[in-house]
Amino acid sequence: MYKYIDVKNQIKAYIKTLEVDAKLPSYSKIAKLYNISDTTVRKALNELLKEQLIYCVSKKGIYKAKPKRVFHDVSVVVDSLYGKFLSSDSLFPWIIGHIEKRLRENDMDMLLSCFGDDFEFERSVITKLIDRKPYGAVVSPSGNRDNFDIYEKAVETIDNFIFLDRNIDSINAHYVGTDSYSLAYKMAKPLQNEDYDKIFIFVAYYQRALNSEYERLAGYNDALKGAKCQRVKKFYDTSLNAKTMFEDVIKPYFEDEFKKGYKRIVFLCINTEVIEMLYNYFRDDIKKLDFCKVILFDKPPIEIEKNTSVVWGWQNVETISKKVLEILKEKPEKKQKIYIPGEIRYED
Repeated sequence: MYKYIDVKNQIKAYIKTLEVDAKLPSYSKIAKLYNISDTTVRKALNELLKEQLIYCVSKKGIYKAKPKRVFHDVSVVVDSLYGKFLSSDSLFPWIIGHIEKRLRENDMDMLLSCFGDDFEFERSVITKLIDRKPYGAVVSPSGNRDNFDIYEKAVETIDNFIFLDRNIDSINAHYVGTDSYSLAYKMAKPLQNEDYDKIFIFVAYYQRALNSEYERLAGYNDALKGAKCQRVKKFYDTSLNAKTMFEDVIKPYFEDEFKKGYKRIVFLCINTEVIEMLYNYFRDDIKKLDFCKVILFDKPPIEIEKNTSVVWGWQNVETISKKVLEILKEKPEKKQKIYIPGEIRYED
């Protein structure tokens, strides 16, 4: 072993006994202490500088540095980000913000990827994830069953693999998501006791969708059974494109529908972007109503009129991020399925 490496290790052990920012002996004192040349001292201290264990202040001396933070890479992969893709989902940026905060507080570095509705790109993102083998992965998968095999491989390769919001039952991984069925039921149930001219339901009903979308639709259907108003119109977004759905289906339909003179209506909508476009385009018609209720899974990014009441599902994102962090830190061997109950918020 080179002499300077031996000296470096001895100084390293000494540094561990010091407080942060404590001053070390001078070059000459270290040389005298270990009976070595200044050149050997300089080499030893340069190695400690590279390891960020010490820092130097010109004309003042050498000091113990703060411990270097070691970040563990955690990849967060979502199918959409509001404002970046043609997506109806404003929930994920909200969740991601909380997750990133929790990760950074615990020396984990978030690597964010998105794949929109591009299933081939989704496959490439997960393939790169497998090659990188991060400390952990938090993934919101699409409903494309052609990609299930790549997810199976990812779960086998990455120890701390968590499905977020959507669950693939055939793959044994950790799952943290919202209890969409019960929340949808709780949000729609009061409509049974209220009298409306018509109820309009907008559903992001993807052709390859996983359980959560079906659960939400089933929740609304069950809750509306026996309601006073049986005049329910359902719109299904199978295109993964809210703008196309609005332009081709919803707008022409409501141009005729608002001529019927409704006084009390409900917009019950999973697809937040659709309701935003509808509300902005038909704002004058909605102002003429006696009363309008908007029921959403996300807090609406729209200006609500005085005659409108808003009910929205609060998805407990802080609880979701805590559960994700618990799994990443504890590395439980048994796979967990955690369903976070939602809360209902009202705005008039």
